[in-house]
Formats: sequence, C-alpha cells, structure tokens
Amino acid sequence: MGLRSGSLTSLVALLLLTGALAAPGTVHAQDRAGIAGTVEDETGLVLPGVSVEAASPALIEQSRSVVTDGAGLYHFINLPPGTYSVSFSLQGFRTVVRDGIVLEGSFTANVDAELSVGQIAETVTVSGEAPLVDVVNTREQTVLVTDEVNALPAAQSIISGMQYAPGVDARNNFLATAGSSSQRGPTVHGSTGADSQGHIDGVETGTQLGGRSQSVGGIGLVTDEASIAEMVFDTGALSAEFPQSGVRTNMIPKAGANTFSGELFLDGGRDTFADSNLTPELEAAGFAFAPTAWNYSLNPAFGGPLKEDKLWFFGSYVRSRSKSYRTDIFFDPDEPSTPEGLGDDLRAFGEGASSVQNIRITYQVSQANKVTSAFTAQQNDFGRVVGTGFGRVASEALFNGTSDPNYMSTTRWTSTPTDRVLIEATFSYQRLDLAFRDFDENGVGRVAFNDLATGLQSGTSILQDFFTEDHRRMANASVSYVTGSHNFKAGFQYGNNIQYGRWKNNGDIFQAATFNGFPLYVLVMGNGDAEDLRKQNCECGIYAQDSWTVDRFTVNLGVRYDWFIGSLAGGTRPAGYFSPEVVADPINDLPNWSDWSGRFGVAYDLFGTGRTALKAFAGRYVANEALGITNVFSPFGFLFDYRPWFDANGDGTPINPDGTPQYAEISSSFNPNFGTPTTANRLDPDASRGSNWEYNVGVEHELGNSWSISAKWIRREFGNFRWGDNTAVDASNWAAIPFTGPADSRLPGGGNQQLTVYE
Repeated sequence: MGLRSGSLTSLVALLLLTGALAAPGTVHAQDRAGIAGTVEDETGLVLPGVSVEAASPALIEQSRSVVTDGAGLYHFINLPPGTYSVSFSLQGFRTVVRDGIVLEGSFTANVDAELSVGQIAETVTVSGEAPLVDVVNTREQTVLVTDEVNALPAAQSIISGMQYAPGVDARNNFLATAGSSSQRGPTVHGSTGADSQGHIDGVETGTQLGGRSQSVGGIGLVTDEASIAEMVFDTGALSAEFPQSGVRTNMIPKAGANTFSGELFLDGGRDTFADSNLTPELEAAGFAFAPTAWNYSLNPAFGGPLKEDKLWFFGSYVRSRSKSYRTDIFFDPDEPSTPEGLGDDLRAFGEGASSVQNIRITYQVSQANKVTSAFTAQQNDFGRVVGTGFGRVASEALFNGTSDPNYMSTTRWTSTPTDRVLIEATFSYQRLDLAFRDFDENGVGRVAFNDLATGLQSGTSILQDFFTEDHRRMANASVSYVTGSHNFKAGFQYGNNIQYGRWKNNGDIFQAATFNGFPLYVLVMGNGDAEDLRKQNCECGIYAQDSWTVDRFTVNLGVRYDWFIGSLAGGTRPAGYFSPEVVADPINDLPNWSDWSGRFGVAYDLFGTGRTALKAFAGRYVANEALGITNVFSPFGFLFDYRPWFDANGDGTPINPDGTPQYAEISSSFNPNFGTPTTANRLDPDASRGSNWEYNVGVEHELGNSWSISAKWIRREFGNFRWGDNTAVDASNWAAIPFTGPADSRLPGGGNQQLTVYE
C-alpha cells in the first residue's frame, strides 16, 4: 500500500509541528564530527581555491562542498557518523580522492592532499587507514559505534557502556534497575556525579529535571539499542557550548537511509544462567543471594526512505520485563500485599516493566536546509522498589514506582546558506510524571516503622503518596562561520522548567521509631496536602568560541556567560495534622546567578604527520543546579519534626484506623514555629553558584593498525561551596571547655594532649 503525496505531506507536517509546538535548557549545539586539512601542490606550496567534496551514504544530501582558503586550509563541520570519501579538484591539477574516512563522535579527521599537475578529469584515489588522532580539538572523548555496542559484553546500555570510557566511575549511576530508587551520576577525573549529563542527539534528558542531588527518572532510562548509531562519552575539556563538566553521555540515534533496513534484538535469561560466590559457610552466616529470576527484552527497528535523498524515517520499539528477588526480604503470608500463589517460596521480588517508542523523520527541504523531528516516549514500572541506604526491609515496606507519561519531542533546523556558514536551531519539550506509592492493600491506617535495634523497616512504605510532575522547554540557536583556518561559533541556550511536587503520608507521619518494639518517637511531616510549585525561569547561556589553526598549531578559545533564575509560585498550603495553614507570596530570583567562564585549549601536530598531538586545556564550569536549589527554600517544601511518642493504649501504632494521628500519644513540638514560614531556609544574597576549574595536559599518538595511545595529567579545583549557618546563634553563644586527654602509649606523644570542646 502506498501513500499519496498529500498524505505524505500531511504526515511530515504533523511530525514537524509536534516538535515545533513543543518548543522552547539547555539544548546543546550539534557536537558532530568534522574533516579538516591542508591542500598543497607537489612543491609544498599551499593551494587556495581548491574545491573539496565530502560524500557519504550517511548524508541525506549525499555530499557537501567547501573551498580551501588563502592558506590552503579547508574544514567540514557537523558531519554525522559514517564512512566518507573526500575529493579535491582544481583546474590544471589531477583530482585526488581519499576513501575510507571513518567519523565518530566529535572527532575531526585530519585529511591532507597533494595535487599534481594534470587534467582535472584524471583522478588519483588514495586509500589507507582513517586517522585516529584529532590534531585540532582538545576534547577527551570515547565513542562506541553500532558494531561495538552490539558485540562488546555489557555495552548494550549507555550505563554499562561507560565502563569502556577510560577514567569513568559508573558505580554510582542512574536508576538502572527495577530494584533501586537511587539516581546518582557517574564521575571522572574527580568530578561530581551531580554534574553528569545525559543526552540524546545533543538534547539533555533525565537528571536535569530534578536538578542537583535529586532522584528522578527520565528519557534514556531504558536504552533503545536498535536505534543507536553510536554512544559518545565526553570526559574532559568540554568547549564553551557546555555549562558543566563531568561525564557527558550522548546517544546519537540512527536517522534512516536511502535503502530500507530493519533489525531485531532479542535477549533474555533466568537465574539458572547465573552463578554466585555464595558458599555454604556464608549461607550459614546468614548471607543470601538475590538473583534475577528472569528477564527479557524485545527491540525491533525499521527505517528507510519515504523519498530518496529527500525524506528519511527511522522507528523503533522496546518492550522489556524482569523479575528480581530482593536480598534478605521475604513475603509474610499474613500480609494483604503479599501476592497469591507463592507456595513455599516466600522470597520477595519485584517485577519491572518498560516500553519505549521512537520515531524520527529527516526532511531535506532544499540543498541548504534540513529539518529533523523526533518523538520518544517511555513508560516505566519499577515494581517493588527498595530505597537506597535502607537496612532490612519487610515486604510490606517496599513501594511501587512508575514514570508515565514520560516523553520528549524535538525539532532541529539546519541551514547552510553558504559553504562557510552553518545555522542551527533546536527546540525540545520534555514531560515526566514520577510516582512512588505504597500498596493499596496496606490501607490508610498504617505507618512506616523503623526499629533502631534491628534496623528493620516495616508497616508500610515511607513513600505512601509521592509524586512529581515536570515540564521542561528548551531552545538553542547557533551560527558557525568556517574557513580553513578558523571555525568560529556563537550561540545561545534557553531552558525553562516547571515542577509540581506532592508528598502525603498517612496521618502526616513519615516514620515511627522503636527499639525492639518499644516506642521512641515519630517523625511528623508539615507539608499537609500542598502541591508545591517550583519554577526554573531561566537556565540560560550565551557563548562564543573559535578554533584557529596556524600551520601545525591550533588554539581553541571560548567564553561563556551563564545566568540562572529560579522562583516559587506562592499560594496557600492547607493545614495539616501537625502544621497550620500557610499563605505565602511568590518568591522571585531564588536564586538569580550569573557567571562568566572561559575555556582555553591548544593542540599541536608534533611532527606534521597527523599521528602525534600535544594538547593542553584549562576551563571554568558552573555547577548543575536546576530545581534542586529552589526546592530547599520553599515554604511549602517537605518539613519534618521529631516528637516523642508514648503508646498509651498499647496498640503499637501512633495513628488510628482511619489514618488520623493519635494526638494524645504524640508530644508537642520543641519548635513552636514548626510548619510556619519562619522555619524556611533562606538563601544568602551573597551566595554564588558552585563552580570548578579543569586542567589537563597530555599527548596522543597513533601506533598504526587501528591502535592509538594517550597519556594525560588532569587536575580539578572546586569553588563556591555552600553550607548551612544557624543565624540565631554566634560564637558568643558557645563556651570553650579545655581538658587533658588520657595518657596512652598508642596515642601521639603518649597522650596527655590539651583538647577543647564547646558547649
């Protein structure tokens, strides 16, 4: 069945409009690969005016052309991954063609040419290995292409693929399995996990929604292996296009081609396929092994031309499920939340499920203009989740987690009005609803318990009704002016995020603490039924940078100006069980930060062969904040208060069956201002945004036969740390008490040291 031209036009218009209406953080500019080099004649004189053409099946327009400048230099930028041939032609000289140039990530391949006198119709084809050393850029980057992703062990996700990036510690990583609610980022060269960034085709995803130190999911949580052209891991010397340092991951998706093709990935396993080091002695000591009972993933993909050289599409789908046992957690047959039909196997488990849908359209509007539109949606059910840092957990204290809706729409316009000018504009919208809840069977008359003697969490989940809803709009535009000697780029980035948050527990009690069952205290909540609204009005930046090549020496200079503005909406928070009604005015400029940052890098082609490069870099970066900083100062934020609990009626709980607190058993607060705006934290007007400096010096050398080696020295310095200061007290409120420490030969100097404590 074919599509009529009118139907085809409507389909394209609908997809492009979907991304455009989703419009307006930071969406980063296209950090694609390039080809650059010098053209000379047989005597070594540079040749200006040479026509240079780069051709590849990866280009929907099939080829691009530039002309060498007065120094005989040329430079292609913004090239998608693929294999290229480069031809050089000038009247009075033989045409030279260089084949087999493989481009990955943001690598700039050095391809020089020597033209000999002859007829332009005569062609000399030069074949050889693609260059491995980038003698222009200073960025540190690891790239896994499709074949490597498919072939390498445990490289099928962007999380596990990080292990192949030198220096990256991915142990504290994103929400990767159905059994963990933790989300901390990878680190490299002393960076912080909070500054790590996940991207799809240059557009931020996932962690930026909640901001620094926030636990959220997002697009990219489940990897769509069939749609990946390459995984890119940036680990150092990021240019002025980027506000943060740390590990930057970027999944470059497939875009289709002039031929139809499809793929199908199937994988699965069960506990009988796995082994462990659990010995009988360890089992006798109480240790247990919690394997994955089973898992499977189905990942088909298909793409091709709707119209050759004009309109490409690529679509994919993922469906995955898993069942994993929870270490040292067992179902209680008497608990209503325990699944039926378990028999004698009462090991607690969680069943996670995820679905991903992708569609991508590439439209070559004209030779100079291209529009790409993409839509990605993911639905995640994390199953029974164990919170990070918990000790022993009873099965009824596990909680359910979901993220749905969870989608992102992106539209990108690329224009080359001349062979030296590139204009790009990107618009993106992302929506994420994240929810964690207890089991309905637990009912409203339960409270979460923590026994301090045994470490057992029981009763019900501490997250009984936790919900966040995020809306993020992002826009980016840039203009590049490229000659052979210069690659100048300037642009701006805009990000806006709105987040709604709610956390409601039975009786407004977060948790009740006991010691071997004896009641101690309750931790009450003061947020009532409020839905907190936080706004990141602007996470914005402008930048300018230039890469300037003189002979074998390239200088990369950049400057960036970032500003970050947050606010709180204000309104009315209804009274809770332990807190009064609060009316709050909107709070603007919370915070209002601006920062200048510079980047400086140099690269030197040591022998002029393109095989050995000396590199150095220094750059300043700002900390990733997003809504994490604004949440801290909300008068409607999550408030907690410790209160003694006396179980006077002996029923073992501080709440009634209808979910109301037993006030007679809970003491009043030691803080008379609890739950009022006077308890809110305040941001010091002189506080600055966190920052860090990165320095590195190194050498890269191509050994040949597809091998290269590099060595680097790296240093990172952090500044503008934040801390809490209780302004109600100062040094005069403390008294110094000196005393003499004990005498002991194991202590320095035998002990008897003069020490001081304060009270």
